[in-house]
Amino acid sequence: MTALHAEMLVAADHERVRIAGELRDDTIQVMVAAAARLDDHARRLKSGNLESAIGTAAGVREMIGQAVDRTRRLSFDLYPAALEAEGLGAALEVLGQDIETQGQFTVIVSVCYRRYPPEVERLAYRAVKELLANAQKHSQAGSVFVSLSNDGDSITCMVEDDGVGFDPSSRCHARRNHHIGLDATTDRIRHAGGRLIVETEPGRGTRAKFTIPSGPVSLT
Repeated sequence: MTALHAEMLVAADHERVRIAGELRDDTIQVMVAAAARLDDHARRLKSGNLESAIGTAAGVREMIGQAVDRTRRLSFDLYPAALEAEGLGAALEVLGQDIETQGQFTVIVSVCYRRYPPEVERLAYRAVKELLANAQKHSQAGSVFVSLSNDGDSITCMVEDDGVGFDPSSRCHARRNHHIGLDATTDRIRHAGGRLIVETEPGRGTRAKFTIPSGPVSLT
């Protein structure tokens, strides 16, 4: 458990480095390039070359638009606005739509609309996101079904795909190679008083289901 927590901290640091790198190497570079293009635009206007200036302005507009799209996606990855504004059900629908647009598989989402304590919504959302990320990386699925239900004292989420499945014993090999996302998710759910069960076998797809209390939980 101590080793797992240490690896989780390392993974979090790697994620921070990734985010900083994307901002530095992508968004900031685009802004610098856009500023240079605007200087060129000003020179063209000053010289009276209006047609060329219009073309430069259009190019700058396109660059900024692309940077906005990438920054919006990065912001969504960090913390989706729908989760805070509309709750877990709406956020899972948006997540499913976003993943489906990436073209790997169809995502079918069935949710109930009810608000839960913020820490419960964040935990459930991150767990579903991790399960969907695993499906993207490994399942080779044609479709994935995501559900959220509530029985009063707890909420249950399920992510089920029709992909290739895997040998459950392979999780031990994955852990040795530092692919700890699923183990970290299991650990967080357990700390909150819940349980995650993964059912799979080669050629039969994967079904991951977790239940956590719907009331305030401790995540420490």
